[in-house]
Amino acid sequence: MNTIQEALQLFRFGLTPIPLDGKRPIIKGWQNRFLDEPLTENDIVNGIKEKDGKVVTYKKQNIGIVTGKVSNVVVIDIDSKEALMRLKEMGDLPKTWTSKSNRGWHLYYNYVPLPSCKPMDDVDFLSDKKQVVAPPSIHPSGHQYRWVISPSEIEKADLPKWFIQFVMNQKQIAQTYKNKKSVSQNVSNQLYRKSRELKSIENLLNDVDWLEFYSRFVSNIRGNGEWKSSTCPFHEDAHNSFGFNIYNGGWHCFAGCGSGNGLQAVQKLYDVSFKEAVRLLKGDTLYV
Repeated sequence: MNTIQEALQLFRFGLTPIPLDGKRPIIKGWQNRFLDEPLTENDIVNGIKEKDGKVVTYKKQNIGIVTGKVSNVVVIDIDSKEALMRLKEMGDLPKTWTSKSNRGWHLYYNYVPLPSCKPMDDVDFLSDKKQVVAPPSIHPSGHQYRWVISPSEIEKADLPKWFIQFVMNQKQIAQTYKNKKSVSQNVSNQLYRKSRELKSIENLLNDVDWLEFYSRFVSNIRGNGEWKSSTCPFHEDAHNSFGFNIYNGGWHCFAGCGSGNGLQAVQKLYDVSFKEAVRLLKGDTLYV
C-alpha cells in the first residue's frame, strides 16, 4: 500500500489527509493545526514537522481525513445496516463519495457549518475538528477501508436539507433537556415546587406510548425503526411529510410546520400551556 500516493490523491480532491496510528491521529493539535498552517503536497511527501522538531511521515501509516471547513467536507458515519435503513426511511440520501468502514459506511458531503453530534444510535455526524479514517487504511480488526463510490467517480453531493433539519432538531431537544435539568438542580423551576416526586421532563417523555399518541392524529404510519413517517397533523397532508420518534416524541414536519419535542407536540395538538401539558403527560390519560 503506497500510503503517500493515496494521501496525495485525497489532497488533490481538496481533502486534508493526516497520518494515523490505527485510528488515532499522530499530529499534535491536529484539530486546529491545518486551519493555521494549511497542508501542502511537500508535507505529505517529506513529512510534517512538529514544533519539537520531530517529523511525522505518511509512509506506512493509516490515513485520516480532517472533516469540516478545512476539507470542505462533512461525514455521516453509519455503524449498522439498521441505522442506514432508519435514515433512508426519513429521507433521501443523495449519491456521493462513500467508503466502507469496519461496521458500516462513511458518506461524504459538502461542508455546512453544522456542529458535530450523534443524532441517533449508530450514527455520528462529523464536522469541524473531527476526523474520519479513510481508505485504504487497515482497521485494528484487520478490515481494510475501501471506496464504494470514490472521489474520482462522481462529484461530492450536498448534505440533504432534511438531515440538516433533523440534526438541528435533535440539538434543540438536547438543549431543552439540559436547560430543564439545570433549572431543576437549582430548585428554581416553579412547576416542581408542589411536587418533589414529579419526574424530570425527559423521564416523562420516555414514559409515554408515543406511537399510540400520534396514532390519534395522523395516518399512514410507516417505518420499522424508532422514527416513523406519517401524514402531518398540523396541515392538510396527502403525503407523509411528518416524522416522529416513538421513544421520546420528538417530531418534525418537512413541509414547514416546524419541529419540537414530545412536550411541545402535546402543547400544539391540544392547544394547552406548558404546565397543562406536563399535567397531561403525568396523568393517567392524555385526553383533555
